[in-house]
Amino acid sequence: MKNIVIYIILTALLIAGLFFLNWYSFAIILFLAGMLLAPPKKSSGFLLGFLLVFVTWMALYLIQDFRNDSVLSNKMATLFYVNNPYILFIITSAISGIIGGCSLMAGRTIRRII
Repeated sequence: MKNIVIYIILTALLIAGLFFLNWYSFAIILFLAGMLLAPPKKSSGFLLGFLLVFVTWMALYLIQDFRNDSVLSNKMATLFYVNNPYILFIITSAISGIIGGCSLMAGRTIRRII
């Protein structure tokens, strides 16, 4: 139960950071969360950070895509020679997820060292 509350709080912080701060604020938020939260045993935290950011970015992409009737995503897909614009969502969410996973893992590593 404690972990679910932490995940909800982290997701809310990520969403707030993405709306009010720069796009890379999620990395700073997850790094600080990795330093402040106690790491579970035998876990680097990469998967947790990856999933938190991947799901959050994918949800925000889909919300924005439905708001503008897929006009921008279709133009971007044409620009990058991709048949389906949702492939771009998956790729960019995966890249963001890797950054988020590395940030959380780095924060946890710093906590273990200190």
